Amino acid sequence: MSTPYTVKAGDTLSAIASRHGMRWQDIYNHPDNVAFRAKRPNPNLIYPGDVIMIPGGAPATPVTIEPDDNQRGQTGDLIPSNRGAAGQKHYVSPRVSPLMSLFGSWPFGMQSMSPFVTLKASDSTDFASKFMWEGAVPIPGAAHKATVSRSAPGRFRVKIKDKATGAVVAELNVWIVWADISATDATPDTGDKGTFFRVKMGYEFLHDIKPAEIITAVDRPDLSGGNASPAPPVGGLNHKGDLLTGGADKKWDSSRKIRKKTLNPAGVALPGDPSFHGNFHNFPSMSDGDGRPGGAGAISFRDLLVVGNDDAGVGDEDNDPYTAPHSGKLWGIDRPTRNIRHADGANGNTVEWRLHFLEFTRLEINSKWYLISNYFPWRVHYKVKKEAGKWKNNGSNKALDNSGF
Repeated sequence: MSTPYTVKAGDTLSAIASRHGMRWQDIYNHPDNVAFRAKRPNPNLIYPGDVIMIPGGAPATPVTIEPDDNQRGQTGDLIPSNRGAAGQKHYVSPRVSPLMSLFGSWPFGMQSMSPFVTLKASDSTDFASKFMWEGAVPIPGAAHKATVSRSAPGRFRVKIKDKATGAVVAELNVWIVWADISATDATPDTGDKGTFFRVKMGYEFLHDIKPAEIITAVDRPDLSGGNASPAPPVGGLNHKGDLLTGGADKKWDSSRKIRKKTLNPAGVALPGDPSFHGNFHNFPSMSDGDGRPGGAGAISFRDLLVVGNDDAGVGDEDNDPYTAPHSGKLWGIDRPTRNIRHADGANGNTVEWRLHFLEFTRLEINSKWYLISNYFPWRVHYKVKKEAGKWKNNGSNKALDNSGF
């Protein structure tokens, strides 16, 4: 008796036959496949959904490539294809720099920082004698397992091949993803506004996603659309008191950390929300998850990596890399604004605001957030002085560093 087998994406007749210990001719020419031969007269052209009868009642037990234990949710995760069930199989993982990978070894042992994605064959029985890996490095002493380096972004097509026939019996795309951040000057708006003086300058940012194929490939992991889990930390607020969960509305997200200091020796009255003129001297830490003493409280190291404590909204961002005008990239702009009224303070008074930022990129992979960029430092130092009854610029400056805090 023959057993039906439904063709899946990536299957070939040779691969199906190899998994059942047969030649493709034994299956294709079997009397139970008369109807199939009539439908597919070319044995090299079979399609997902086709049903083939496997002679002898042999159960269909295809070998598949799976993430090894403790990989999913740590080094990344399996993500469905944008083509649905007919698409290929994808695993998405952030790049890990050599420095970060140190946390993946003893004494830290952080699996999320492992320098490799580790894969395994679903069936290890006699693997070394029957199969071989392509596109991944076999692990000595565990032939059914192999690794892909996370040191550089790219698409790595990992295959298991039949040693006897060379047929591909299983395939998985491993995507190592990253973003490079660059900045250009944003239009400033500094000057006298009649009843007050304004200082406003900053940058526009582009987050260039790599590899580009993860956005453009015909068959790719479906990372489009809204995020399923809020940006951490749970209950975290920015300095003004707005929820940080509002800082992400897509799986791809550009974000920002902040620390700030106000120097106001004469205690000049300053307009607007008091938090704009407050002193928050530290970026978020594991003991202070949103950079506000007594704020979100302790958080994990993993959450610390992706906390954007200056990111409570998306109005100054474009986090859709799939459509113009920023295809393949994320975009953001920040021009912090500080105003001071001419009616306040006395001649000779000075005020200085020091605002320091770390721009970064994060990605939600199967409901967990991952850092996919280096931190990109920048700052603005706003300096004003009152002279002849009016506030004036007193050497305000900006730079792509975090010096002079």
